[in-house]
Amino acid sequence: MLHTIIAIATPLGAGALAVVKISGAHALKAVCHVLRIPYSTHALKPRYATLRTIYDINNIVLDEVIVIYFKSPYSFTGEDVLEIQCHGGSFVVQKIVDTFLCLKDRLPIRLAESGEFTKRAFINGKIDLTQAEAIAQISSIHSEHAQQIVMNQLKGALKDFVCNERKMLVEFLAHSEVGIDYAEEDLPDTLIDFITQRIDEKIFQFNRLLQLSIAHEQHHNAFRLALIGKPNTGKSSLLNALLLRNRAIVSDKAGTTRDTIEENLLIGQHNVILVDTAGIHKSYDIIENEGIQRSVDVYYQSDIILGLFDSYSFDDDDKHILQLLKTAQHADVIIVINKIDLGCSIDKKLFEGFCVVEISAKEGRVVPLLEQIEQFLQRKNHNETLLLSSKRQIEAFRTVVDELQKSLSPLKHGELELFSFHIQAALSSLDSITQPFCTDELLDMIFGKFCLGK
Repeated sequence: MLHTIIAIATPLGAGALAVVKISGAHALKAVCHVLRIPYSTHALKPRYATLRTIYDINNIVLDEVIVIYFKSPYSFTGEDVLEIQCHGGSFVVQKIVDTFLCLKDRLPIRLAESGEFTKRAFINGKIDLTQAEAIAQISSIHSEHAQQIVMNQLKGALKDFVCNERKMLVEFLAHSEVGIDYAEEDLPDTLIDFITQRIDEKIFQFNRLLQLSIAHEQHHNAFRLALIGKPNTGKSSLLNALLLRNRAIVSDKAGTTRDTIEENLLIGQHNVILVDTAGIHKSYDIIENEGIQRSVDVYYQSDIILGLFDSYSFDDDDKHILQLLKTAQHADVIIVINKIDLGCSIDKKLFEGFCVVEISAKEGRVVPLLEQIEQFLQRKNHNETLLLSSKRQIEAFRTVVDELQKSLSPLKHGELELFSFHIQAALSSLDSITQPFCTDELLDMIFGKFCLGK
């Protein structure tokens, strides 16, 4: 028999309210006992908040509480669930939990393990594993972008995506199995070409999903925004202006910044990692060249690149940087013409095809740039709300892509048994994202990372 479990669902400490959650077959009986009301299946009306007095084992009043009963199967875990809302404070809430634990001699009740409420919801079919992982990540959200991704996954977006892609793979497998059963009749070339084309499309789509998901994971739910330009274009001044404080050293001497400087910044509702880089130019200084190489590395790791240019000059170093920006297929680029307080004589036709913003970092005139960055971030949020949100999901999709790539050669040469083998492997890996073959060890590993009370 499964134990009834109990846990404090809110942080301990001073506060207006605290919540205790109880789930299991004996949850209602246990609550009736501490409320000193006769036990029956109708003792509390489901989904109604009821004001009650709660007592300890010595019949001493502990608190006035609100009790809400969620009757099985219409609850988060699929079991009988009761929530007790009491006054905040570590002593009171812990006393309530201790009172329930004193019933363990007559009822099978114990403290919940980390993630055990969500684990029971998964086991009872209330949620799939992608939704469970989304629940685990809610408490670590730091940006609107991350919130949209997690909420979409919680609502089943990734589950639906996996389900649709699975149907396509099953269809390919069905064609292959028919070809195997009727070996004397080869699959039509048009069908093989069609399947090959669709698999190529899916490999591209899944690889794109992997790239975006890995970048999202590496950036800790934040976009990376890099300041790129030759020395003395005002990158450090712009960093300070955006942060509203003097974070970077500003000097007329070229090469002041020799390493990258990273700072977190909130632009609108978006968490951004702002990276100031060393000026990119020809140099014979070993240390400075190392800084320049790091600038190039940051360029390739960023989601948005701000290419800074002086408003009154354009030399060979600028040409080199502009050519670099033209190759930026991995990121959005904003051309920033700085120092407009000194006039603007640069030929803007050089930046045709780019988004161009004029600023004066020295005077703090950067609002147009902030507005433009926010527009780019909004567009990214809109386009990239379906992502893989855990290492487990990423590794599973890597396997899917690998098996699809392996399937193309046997399909081309009519080796349908081998083609079916790889499609079956891809299907198995795809299924593991939402409903893996579960062992107790696997579930303990996944849900053990959750907070207590989740």
